[in-house]
Amino acid sequence: MYPELQQVYWHSGIFLQPQHLQSTDLYHNYMLSRHNQLSQPWNIGIIDCEFNAETLVNFSIKIESLKALMPSGEYLEYPGNCSLQPRLFRDVWIQREKPLTLWLALRRFDPSHVNVGNTSNSRWVIPGEGKMMKDVYLDGPECSVARVIYNVQILSDEEKGTAVDCEFLPLLRLLYDNERVIIDGHFCPPSLTLRSSSVLWSLVDGIYAELASRAYQFEEFKRSEHVHNKGHDFVTHLQVMRSLNRTLALFHHYCQTPNMHPWSVYGLLIQLVGELSVFNESCSFNGRWSEGEKSLLYYDHFNLFSTFTNVRELLIMLLNGLTLEDNQWISLSPDEQGICRGDLQTIPEKEYTVLLLLRSDSIATTRPPHSSEFKIAASEDITTLIQHALPGVPLSKLSQVPRGVPNRKDAFCFLIDQRSNLWKKIETLKNIAFYWDNAPADLQIHLIFKGATHAI
Repeated sequence: MYPELQQVYWHSGIFLQPQHLQSTDLYHNYMLSRHNQLSQPWNIGIIDCEFNAETLVNFSIKIESLKALMPSGEYLEYPGNCSLQPRLFRDVWIQREKPLTLWLALRRFDPSHVNVGNTSNSRWVIPGEGKMMKDVYLDGPECSVARVIYNVQILSDEEKGTAVDCEFLPLLRLLYDNERVIIDGHFCPPSLTLRSSSVLWSLVDGIYAELASRAYQFEEFKRSEHVHNKGHDFVTHLQVMRSLNRTLALFHHYCQTPNMHPWSVYGLLIQLVGELSVFNESCSFNGRWSEGEKSLLYYDHFNLFSTFTNVRELLIMLLNGLTLEDNQWISLSPDEQGICRGDLQTIPEKEYTVLLLLRSDSIATTRPPHSSEFKIAASEDITTLIQHALPGVPLSKLSQVPRGVPNRKDAFCFLIDQRSNLWKKIETLKNIAFYWDNAPADLQIHLIFKGATHAI
């Protein structure tokens, strides 16, 4: 801690100099920064960042708004307390077959050097002539007040390596694909909230959907025939359902909480790994596998994508060992156009029957849905079907919910015609889209792939 950051000794008769006021500002700024650093684990990263992605085509980036906490605890807000100039990165991206990471850089405070200037080497800059400020306490005269703001730079990996006495925060990673600059969808910066990064939020939301779909499977064991036949499998599946429901209730609460830190969510997920490891002989409580499979990673705030992808894979491995009968569930999620989409890369290779399961409390209290009200097709075909009012894959409503599917009042099951050419295209492209005009707000959509031995 520099002496300049220590508290000033104020006393009678002191000859006031700028250094006294500078040191007072520095002391309070230092204490606030330390509070930011220590208020919670991994209190570093992006809070919010908005930029125009269209400018990437010209190898440039212009930040429109930014909120972030640097590793030192300094809070940055643009526009506000920092300057952040647009950045051209064409000349620094020499090897375009490799990704380019852009970093926020801020020079550290050094009392042995000038800290306020107009160059990239200064910590603060003066944004312009002092602006008139009125007396905000009393009705006194106005006066001109000059300000200083943080001088934040955007640097490439190579420039970061040569920068001296700066602190850094990764901002985003870019790829050069098909003669265009795109954002790397497998990278999310250190984030202070789940929604700070769209990549992180999509990943966490997908984990929740996966766990929720598995919980719906295990609700099969609430059926009366299972309750009266309390064998070993019933007890095991009931315990798994309890662990999933306990986790999902808190998980949903976390996802609905503003400014929720990803570290807390990761702790909840690894707790579920520990609980599910009880039912797997090859996995210990800490996510370590005895047979060489992937093991649970420690929380890495600077590599959030790999961290959450890893725990998702482990949870799926553990749950796959407890699959209810021979069913595979895939949940569909809505996009900004109101079309629900799903990835079918993991559909089974063996023979199967496909069901469409719709869940909604609102339609359960009014009338059952009819297959003519909605349509399913491959993602690239759904828009054409909507525009021309054409039907999608043929569906048949089932009067009785098949075995292995949760028997709920708000669940409606349809059998998909796999002989349809539209369905064959879905299998080829391994993606699916669902559209329902004026769909209920609480609608949940699941595909169920049932093994051929299970009768409908």
